[in-house]
Amino acid sequence: MREIWLGNLPEHISRQVLYSHFFICGEIDEIDILKQPKGNPLYAFLRFKLTGCTKRAYDIAQALEIDGQKVKVQFSDCNRRGMQIVGDVADYDLTPTNCTTLFVAFSVGLLLPD
Repeated sequence: MREIWLGNLPEHISRQVLYSHFFICGEIDEIDILKQPKGNPLYAFLRFKLTGCTKRAYDIAQALEIDGQKVKVQFSDCNRRGMQIVGDVADYDLTPTNCTTLFVAFSVGLLLPD
């Protein structure tokens, strides 16, 4: 699956705000923000180029709050959203030019070599 659903989003949410939370997961293909009927909170679909990115985004969203609202997250349903969300984008270029995200982690209190 290349897409996640995000719910309980604040009324003023924008594509830029969502992008700022999830761009570290990988290249985003599409962000679609929608409003539920009867004035309920907004929701969005985030579609990535690669399926591995979706799992990272799901994990991040599990603990995400935006403007004090706990974000809900689910993997999108391909029966409702279509088969285009299944599998990686065909012929996606994985050259270093397109793979620019660098994740650096360290343990607190870890002594680094001189």
